Amino acid sequence: MKALHPAYTLPKLKPIEVFHPKIYLFKNGIEANVVIGSANITSGGFENNFECSLWHTTDIIEALWLDFSKYFNLLCNKHSVLASQFHILQYETFYAEQKRARAKIRAIPNH
Repeated sequence: MKALHPAYTLPKLKPIEVFHPKIYLFKNGIEANVVIGSANITSGGFENNFECSLWHTTDIIEALWLDFSKYFNLLCNKHSVLASQFHILQYETFYAEQKRARAKIRAIPNH
């Protein structure tokens, strides 16, 4: 399987906007897979968490694939920039800060 597009981030969204559903598009030759749902591509998302996703196998000439490819391209062109090492490091820093903050919250005893 090969991802349809390189990784993108969504830094162009306004601070009050939230984009949480996921669309994954994969193709291998003419076979295509469309996955739509709540799961992240992590062990939690696919193995441990309670998630809801639809996985549909199709081919690259069917309307479903063409429509989702068009929509995905629209999202990428309108709201995203190609992920760079800078974006990845920026996110890693943010994630580490959030993890420390969550650990402090869990450390507070119940009253």
